[in-house]
Amino acid sequence: MTFKINRYLALGAALLSVAGSALAMGGSSAGSPNETPEVRKGRILYDQACYKCHGPGAVSGGTIPDLRRFKGNDDEFLATVREGRVPRGMPSWKEFLNDDEIRAIRAFVKSVPVN
Repeated sequence: MTFKINRYLALGAALLSVAGSALAMGGSSAGSPNETPEVRKGRILYDQACYKCHGPGAVSGGTIPDLRRFKGNDDEFLATVREGRVPRGMPSWKEFLNDDEIRAIRAFVKSVPVN
């Protein structure tokens, strides 16, 4: 039980750290003037929860998968974020993000063009 609590505390600390440093390190804080409220919410949540691993502006910069190229549908994206892909290093986010927040992140990711 202590390991699980420590894991969640570490994830919470990471979220706070990312939220504070996303702007300084090139996060996607400057949204489009035409973005919907859901996309704006998703952009902000992305900067807090996803940016550190998946890159600024939803554009992957390395070995971590580019979320814009996710092959599944919206429900599969939701399930993946909720449950994580622990063997691949992605933690479960169900303790930190609710389904509406994950859907907003998906909306933001889908709003970013793929080159």
